[in-house]
Amino acid sequence: MILDNFILLIVLGSEFISKTRLPRKICKLHLATVIFKQYMTEVYEEESSPIAKGEAGSGNLVTSLISAFAEQTKLTKKNTLSPGHDQGGLIESVIYDNLFLFNFACHDITVHTLAFAVVILASQPLVRDWVSEELRHVLGNQKTDAGDYSTKYPLLKRCLVVLGIRNCPGKKSSQVEFVATLASLFRDWRVDPVPEWLQDMDMARKRVMRMAEEDTGQVLLLQMLHPEKAALAWKRR
Repeated sequence: MILDNFILLIVLGSEFISKTRLPRKICKLHLATVIFKQYMTEVYEEESSPIAKGEAGSGNLVTSLISAFAEQTKLTKKNTLSPGHDQGGLIESVIYDNLFLFNFACHDITVHTLAFAVVILASQPLVRDWVSEELRHVLGNQKTDAGDYSTKYPLLKRCLVVLGIRNCPGKKSSQVEFVATLASLFRDWRVDPVPEWLQDMDMARKRVMRMAEEDTGQVLLLQMLHPEKAALAWKRR
């Protein structure tokens, strides 16, 4: 909800939307921002605590950010800052900005990319089966939710081909998320469009492909405008 109303949030500001007697949509947006701020604070405190004690932390993106900025703060204080002056607030704000970027922007782009990919694969059965063939070869009968994607991910090249060009700060995490989702969906399942009245399967495939190509728009991010019109049916292989 935050990303869908991001421009509105920027225009109105978080302080304004916190006021009472506003439309229900604005109140829901305010609640979403409050919950997400709490989440970011919890993540920050959880990851910064072991670093402050000299421990390694969990080794994820947030840990790397906190460690890098903590080191930068030490150097800045040593070289340029007067005693008692602290840039901690600035450091935290930069980390929170990055948390927002990776939790919302990169994640939401991946979600929309997956929506396009599933619809396109449903309209292109040869490509769909080509991807499934690789998944069954690499993963075998192993449960995908227990798979070691650190070793399997580089082998799933056909899944990455479906994803195509991606160039953003969260590129690697987005690619792994995309490939893992395709593995869960397409190894044991096949998807086809649901034909409408008087349509055969070939006509249905052309219809949903045309939707993926033409029924799109820029709502902060490029996305399908009416994905609910591209009804799909899943069947186990």
